[in-house]
Amino acid sequence: MAKKIILTGATGLIGSRLCQALLEAGHTVITFSRDRKKLDDLRRGMREANDDNFDGYAFEISDEKAVKKVFARIAKKHRHVDGLINNAGHRIEKVDLDALSSQDWLESLKVNVITPFLLSRAAAALMPKHGSIINIGSIFAVVSADLSVYPKNEKLMGLLTVYGVSKAALVHLTKYLATAYGRKQIRINAVSYGGVANKQQKSFVAKYKKKTAMGRMAELDDLDGVIKFLISDDSKYITGQNIVVDGGRTLY
Repeated sequence: MAKKIILTGATGLIGSRLCQALLEAGHTVITFSRDRKKLDDLRRGMREANDDNFDGYAFEISDEKAVKKVFARIAKKHRHVDGLINNAGHRIEKVDLDALSSQDWLESLKVNVITPFLLSRAAAALMPKHGSIINIGSIFAVVSADLSVYPKNEKLMGLLTVYGVSKAALVHLTKYLATAYGRKQIRINAVSYGGVANKQQKSFVAKYKKKTAMGRMAELDDLDGVIKFLISDDSKYITGQNIVVDGGRTLY
């Protein structure tokens, strides 16, 4: 059954793949991004996209007033939505743990936790009978980073700490929202991906592969199956879960 799905962070590596998969599955995709040009480029690159199944809004999703305005426009145009995928995320620059500032924490928590809450609340108001909300987490919400796979000269512990903690908070927010909206038949789940192949250094890829049960990084076509399942009615009794899609990376 075709559904109307809001997708944030639609122009990034994962977002663009999910957008393509949802369009191919026959859904209408309502995309959010900060960059209008990137949204326009995304649409041009999707051969399935047309005026009926692709809608794009360029705005700062962490701006609460902007969120309200955009959702008012969506309500007027689309009447209702069936799903929301909170895919947009924030990472600070590479920095040592000792150099982390309170501002680094606040910026990440605002985009990775508070914004998904605001968007989920707004989307739920447009789901009159039932719906599905998916928060994109990370394996770093489940386990801490293994620094042995990264180049030693990179200052990553600060970045990975803030990112992992914020994603862990998002996964826990998923559980609270699932209890809050369950009686309205709105399901809220998280999906936590492992590393995705994206032209990384060969040394990193080799080390990462050794850490996974399946001996490889995720390819883009590994990402969308779980999303299509959670959006569909086949998962109508699944809520409050964090589904880890990592090829067995977190088994060890």
